Amino acid sequence: MWVGIYLVVQLAIKFALISMVSHGEAANHQALEQMLAEVGPVGLFLLAAMFAPLAEETIFRFALFNGVRICVSFVMRLVAPVERARAIGAWTGIVVSAFLFAAAHQETQFALFLSHFVMGIAAAHLYYKTGRFAAPVALHMSNNALAFIPMLFG
Repeated sequence: MWVGIYLVVQLAIKFALISMVSHGEAANHQALEQMLAEVGPVGLFLLAAMFAPLAEETIFRFALFNGVRICVSFVMRLVAPVERARAIGAWTGIVVSAFLFAAAHQETQFALFLSHFVMGIAAAHLYYKTGRFAAPVALHMSNNALAFIPMLFG
C-alpha cells in the first residue's frame, strides 16, 4: 500500500516538474536510445527497470542513507534526547542520500534534477517508515518501468 501511495505522489510531482522543462531531454536519454539499439527492448527493460533500481537502492538507501542516519544519530545523542537525535539522523540521511542520488543522474536542467531529488526523498522516507529494503526497490522499479513505456511506444 505504501509503495502505491508514494508512487502516485512521486509521479505526480515528477510529471509536474518535467512539464516545466520547455526544451531539452534528460541527460541519459541518448544513452538509453543507444542501449536500446544494442540490447533490444527486453534487455533495456531488464537493465533500466530491474537491475539499475536494485543497484541504486543498495547504494543510496541501504548503504548511504543508513550510514548517514546512524552516524548523525550517534553524534546528535551527545547533545539531544535520543528520539530527537534519531529524527535528526533520519532526516539528514534522507536529504543527503536524495541529493546524491539526484546528482548521480547528472541532469543538466534543474527541474529534472529536482525530479530525481523528489524520487530520492520518497524512496528514503519509504525505507525509513517501513523498515523494509524491498519497499524503495519496488517504488524505484515501478517508477523506471513506467518511465520506460513511452520510450518503447512513443
